[in-house]
Amino acid sequence: MQAAHENRTSLQVDGPLSTSLGEKSYTQRVLIATGLLGRAVLLGTLFVLASDVFFLFYLAVMFAVLLRTMSDALSARTKLGPVRSLVVVTLALTAAMGFGAFATGALAAREVEQLSTDLPGSRGHDQEYVGRFP
Repeated sequence: MQAAHENRTSLQVDGPLSTSLGEKSYTQRVLIATGLLGRAVLLGTLFVLASDVFFLFYLAVMFAVLLRTMSDALSARTKLGPVRSLVVVTLALTAAMGFGAFATGALAAREVEQLSTDLPGSRGHDQEYVGRFP
């Protein structure tokens, strides 16, 4: 009876999933580690190269949260529904940005005009300054 119990516990299944990590050869473990490291490096490189896109998505989500928070606050204080309060908040923010552009537009136009007159003369001065150094 004891032999039958030993046969049941020593039963092994053959195949690629039958071995545990401890039973894998050194080469297999190195290949697994190299593959995982390669995937991590590839994922990190992809994140770095596409960081502008990820940052844009992050800003879009944060702007959506801001709009939702403001529209929920307006909806709670008034009898407007969530869609109408979102429209009111969007129009108010658009009006505020338009007013800000109108208020600073004249100053920005003067600065650009000043740059257009000063910039051509500064190029010769810069070349003269750099030319003094060997």
